[in-house]
Amino acid sequence: MSGIFFPGRIPLRIDGGSASPAVLEKKVLAVAYAPSYSIGELLLRKIGGIELTGRGLNKTAVKIGSEMVRERDARTEAYFHQPLPRQHAQPKTAIGLACVSVDGGRMQTRDEGGGKGVHHPHWRENKNALFLRMKSGCFACDPHPDLPACFANRERMKKLLSGVGEGNAPATAAEETASSAGVGAEHVENDWRPQRLFRTCLSSLEDSDAFGRMMEVEADARGFYHAAKKAFVSDGLPYNWARDCWGGNVFQVIAELREHQQRVGLPPKDCEKSDPRKVLADAVVYFQNNVSRMDYAAYRRQGLPTTSAYMESFVKEINARVKGTEKFWNDGASGEAILQIRAAALCEDDRLSNFLHSRPGHPFHPNAPQHPSLTTAS
Repeated sequence: MSGIFFPGRIPLRIDGGSASPAVLEKKVLAVAYAPSYSIGELLLRKIGGIELTGRGLNKTAVKIGSEMVRERDARTEAYFHQPLPRQHAQPKTAIGLACVSVDGGRMQTRDEGGGKGVHHPHWRENKNALFLRMKSGCFACDPHPDLPACFANRERMKKLLSGVGEGNAPATAAEETASSAGVGAEHVENDWRPQRLFRTCLSSLEDSDAFGRMMEVEADARGFYHAAKKAFVSDGLPYNWARDCWGGNVFQVIAELREHQQRVGLPPKDCEKSDPRKVLADAVVYFQNNVSRMDYAAYRRQGLPTTSAYMESFVKEINARVKGTEKFWNDGASGEAILQIRAAALCEDDRLSNFLHSRPGHPFHPNAPQHPSLTTAS
């Protein structure tokens, strides 16, 4: 025999590895929050007194993350195999506003199974989704019709609108005052903006169709279909034509952009992306394609979110763990595994800890569920 069979292993959820459940959780938390496996190794050794190598931490990440992938995929399949029409899950507490956002990130991957070193390095898009329970009011008229000071800051807007505003008139006294006040100096009495209450999130290297199915399962599990108000927010290009866009006058913006395009000319086919003519032409196309989605004054009256800031922040949180010129993830299990662990750690429902405490462990665990349950999150 290679070891001694311990009868208490199953109820204690010891899965045959050398780590106890408590140590395993510490290892997975290091995987989720440390910026690299080597730093995770250092923290565990110095703070937790746990001796292991960064390579060993990597193996733990792939093992646990792959288990999470299998559970996720089984839960998704179970959801879509329900008889129609599906009965959408009721939330445990009423949801005033449910907001779903989606955006892509970037991470470097390499061919799997190529041995030591980096083989065929390339950038891939990881897809990220954010599910926010929020609260907000409703208003008879636009609660904030005036342009925020940050959008009147010309130095800031020059970076977003490189080339587009060249040759415009000097800033007015009011604009200079707003600019000198600085971004973020604005104070709004009785803030009208929706307030974030609770979040969960997803991340994956799967394609858009597969990721969309995961998003549907998550939204239903959160009870979002029964929310009083629903919003879907995705990012756009960084071309906000400040005042008119803020007020919902998008057709006026398009007209002004076209006039300016006539003055500067159309972009040549081989011009750089940063060429002002190219920036302007892309902005025109963007506004034309999204005019029906840019009635911001109406959104504010309804108490709906008008910014992708929460989503952008979440992508940065994912990127803090997976993105870097020196970081490479295998196209196979390791890339997908780290995204599952990181996203679960960023959820506010203790998702990562709950998974570790309920995972069946070794495949022959007698209590391993044969079919995943479709539970409702808070």
